[in-house]
Amino acid sequence: MELTKRKYFLLSLFLSYLVASFVQFRAIFDDTAVHTSVRYQIYWMARLINPNLFPNDIIADHFAQPKMISPILGLIYSLVPKNIEPSEITQLIPLILVLISTIFLFKATELRFGARYAFWLCLCFNLGIWTIDNLAGGLQRAFFFPLFFLFLWLFAKGSSLGIVLILLTEAFIYPISFIISIVIILLSLAFQIFLRNNTSENDSKTMASTSIKKNNLIKIFLISIPAGIGLIYIRYLYFTDLLVSAYLNEEQIFKSYLELIIPMLLIIIFSKLLLHSENYLNKIENSKAFLRILKKRSKLILSGIALLVSFSFWDDHLIKINKEEYRIYKFLSNLEEDALIAAPLKLADNIPMFSYRSVLVNSSAKLAAKNKYKVKMTERLKDLETIFHTENTELLKNLINKYGIDYLVVENAPSEQINQIAIFHTDTYGAKLLNQTKNFSIIKINPNI
Repeated sequence: MELTKRKYFLLSLFLSYLVASFVQFRAIFDDTAVHTSVRYQIYWMARLINPNLFPNDIIADHFAQPKMISPILGLIYSLVPKNIEPSEITQLIPLILVLISTIFLFKATELRFGARYAFWLCLCFNLGIWTIDNLAGGLQRAFFFPLFFLFLWLFAKGSSLGIVLILLTEAFIYPISFIISIVIILLSLAFQIFLRNNTSENDSKTMASTSIKKNNLIKIFLISIPAGIGLIYIRYLYFTDLLVSAYLNEEQIFKSYLELIIPMLLIIIFSKLLLHSENYLNKIENSKAFLRILKKRSKLILSGIALLVSFSFWDDHLIKINKEEYRIYKFLSNLEEDALIAAPLKLADNIPMFSYRSVLVNSSAKLAAKNKYKVKMTERLKDLETIFHTENTELLKNLINKYGIDYLVVENAPSEQINQIAIFHTDTYGAKLLNQTKNFSIIKINPNI
């Protein structure tokens, strides 16, 4: 028995929630789960809760400046209750976004191709989206699918005003989505101009009933292009300079489009394959019990096969943090709020996220951007290496005083860093060994060194 449109829609949402909950289970329930890119957002998110965090921290000041914060993310985090941990919000956003994306994708596909194909396309989208890193933590790129699928829905409905509004929203929130949507409008316009002459009168009437008229497409294009470019320029001036600046890099542009377009093409291909497979199974006419079951349960069987095939490719793209490191982060969170910590990069990257304390340098020093911040971080990175490897105590003291370092987190394994413990854990320099684990030691520096 064929399902109704409503049942197809509800089933699509249920499967979307089921798959998202399974993939995001660790992100939601594991305190040690965090996405790499989210770590750089923690500075401004944490300051919304406590403005006193990360004082005199050039890393925090860099990532908390308005140009580095997506407008939509800033709005979301400013509206949520301040007693909710920022990391918890970033873990819930992907689950919400994938459900919203599924709604818009189903509505858009149903209008043009029917509810049955909409179900298969939504299923493939929900199985495929977790194989790529495009929903993590509510980063800017996570909004591509909700925005783009909403555009497709409005485009399928023929809502000219709605299309203009969503195009301008795309331009401001995630310009790549705006550019792809504009390309779709141009292709549709080209189709109407160059191909309609070769269609029959009946075909022309059919297309007219399911697509936006040529004159309206031209108006949408003429309004959206200058306004969209203006919004992108405003974004470039005041919001997320790294994101928009990346569009000026040809390699980055090509990579960004491929990361979005190729998965969508594969999703369409597999959804078509599943639809045709279902049609083939439904045409089976045989008295054998196995074939009758295969025909009757074709949707369930094909969905199960798709789940099993895609399961091994799902990835939550979360950092794996061991218990020892997590205990260190919890210990550091009890230090004074204005403490500056020098630690190996693999720890320094996570200390702001889990301890809400400042670090001398982290992996942001390796970002491709070329600016004053990059120069300062590169210098700090070199000095960090010197601190952990030099045996010259005077040089060590000078570097500690240069940055006002309060605590050192050193690895116990390498002999050079064991020497640092020996140097500081003496009455001469007044350093104190606060905590020691199997692989790391936390040392408090004497402020009068």
